[in-house]
Amino acid sequence: MSTSRRLNFFLASLLVAAAVGCSSNDTPYSAPEPQPDASDASEDVAEPNDASTKEDAKGDEPAVVDAADEPDAQNDGEAPVEASADAGTDAEVVPDVLSEGASSDAASQDSDAAEDASVDASTDAPSDVSADAPIDVSADVQQGDAATDGDAAGGEDSGAEAGEDGAACQILGGLGQVQCVCNELDDTEWNADAPFIFTNSVDFGTTGWDLSLLTPGGKQIWDDGNLGGSSIESEIAAYEMLARCDQASLILSESKIDYIDEGGKKTDILMLIDGRNIGVSVVRAYHYPPTNPYTEAEATTILTKKLSDIPLSQKNAESYNSWGRSMLAVIAYDQQYADTVVSAWHKLDASLKWNVIVVVTVTNGDDSVIY
Repeated sequence: MSTSRRLNFFLASLLVAAAVGCSSNDTPYSAPEPQPDASDASEDVAEPNDASTKEDAKGDEPAVVDAADEPDAQNDGEAPVEASADAGTDAEVVPDVLSEGASSDAASQDSDAAEDASVDASTDAPSDVSADAPIDVSADVQQGDAATDGDAAGGEDSGAEAGEDGAACQILGGLGQVQCVCNELDDTEWNADAPFIFTNSVDFGTTGWDLSLLTPGGKQIWDDGNLGGSSIESEIAAYEMLARCDQASLILSESKIDYIDEGGKKTDILMLIDGRNIGVSVVRAYHYPPTNPYTEAEATTILTKKLSDIPLSQKNAESYNSWGRSMLAVIAYDQQYADTVVSAWHKLDASLKWNVIVVVTVTNGDDSVIY
């Protein structure tokens, strides 16, 4: 075969091959699409904001909703941040989150409980102390020992009551052993327009009336004397109880108080108690023979007379010697006398008792000089 014929035959063969290929393949040829790298796929799945991943997770665990999964209600409506590549990973993450939330809640509750306990302790402790202390002191009557009973310092009290300013209340030593509540008179009485009655006692023992054991105010009253009669010892006894138990001091004795009407009603002692001028009138609860019971009628008589005179003497005082509140000190021979006085006082008309504070003092031991 010649060269030209060979060439023509080759060309014809090519044309036939091309025609056959076109008829057996309907789709055009395209280059194969490159496959994504494995590391790229894992990064896409881990991206929190990948929509397909969220849909997969929702489809796998639709019922799991917990505050621990959604960090905050104020999170601008964003979907939970936690996501994983497949449902199996999601199923493991949710229990861990719930467990962490439970532990956090338990720790928070423990912290709250400790905090509450601390607050309760800090709140209750002072409240308990402030409530119990005055009751204990009032229940246990305190005593001030006489110098003759062995107290070298003159007789400090055997107990102390803490005041609001933190200072301890001390019952002063002196003549006889006193039993009283330290600083019993306070704003509760002074600020109330009502009558009150209190009781206390003093035991002179075998020492009796020893002027050297009196407080400075008691000695001053003795030196000044009174306006007559034999009542100066009872007036001093009344003063001593107020000075030793309520930290009172002497302003003027009976003979030094000036009055508008010198012939009018007068009081026995002008004292300073808790920064207030207080007029103190004194009376003895006693009759003869003292061994006979003291009657309520006798107690009513002396109370009525003294309580009737007190407002008159208070109005009669000169303005520079005036006082704003009055007291009646009753010196009682023994406990039966004192109990009878208290019983009679409770039966008096309220207008007669006015706002006078009554203190009934029982004297024991060698007290014959007073009666």
